[in-house]
Amino acid sequence: MHKVVDGLGSGQIISVFPFLRFVPGINSGFKEVLKQSTKIQEVVWDEITRHRENLDRENLDRENPRDFLDFCLLEVEKQEKVEGLTEENAVYVAMELFMAGIGKTTNTLLWSLMYMTLNPDIQNKVLFSIKCYFCYTM
Repeated sequence: MHKVVDGLGSGQIISVFPFLRFVPGINSGFKEVLKQSTKIQEVVWDEITRHRENLDRENLDRENPRDFLDFCLLEVEKQEKVEGLTEENAVYVAMELFMAGIGKTTNTLLWSLMYMTLNPDIQNKVLFSIKCYFCYTM
């Protein structure tokens, strides 16, 4: 996953200047991002397929979807095929949410670790909290 995040810079420059994909060295990062993005898309498609099968098999309450993908699939069923939300749109939205979540989580963890590194007293408080949590839950 970090390959996708690391390679996003090269993908963005090629999006702005498409002719750069022919320049050796610049396009290698873009190709890696494209390959990893395809893998993520396959995982999301598999998840949508699994959700669709569960919706059909379990006859779930269609008024209260379990999660975002169920909601999207139910909306696709409601709408006409000509316009509106499609399963492909749902895949892209899910991928965007997934990638956005990765970026936010990564930044939050990195800043938290840096803050604890610079403040040993905070680091000790966090360690104490973790120890207390595991003592009470085990």
